[in-house]
Amino acid sequence: IQNSVLEEFDHGGESDWVLLAQFDTYENGNSYIMYCDGGRIYIGIKKSDLAAGNFDNARLVLQCF
Repeated sequence: IQNSVLEEFDHGGESDWVLLAQFDTYENGNSYIMYCDGGRIYIGIKKSDLAAGNFDNARLVLQCF
């Protein structure tokens, strides 16, 4: 994982972002879901947009191990 995911949402600027969802790589026997080489998908949103119910500006970040 490269950086704090919150830093990636705001590109080092505003700190008004919160983590809305996180999807991890999953492995269990013969079934698995893998993002790149075992990474995670994060979805973030600004606090003000979340409070207003506005999901138009939510961002997705993929980080790999």
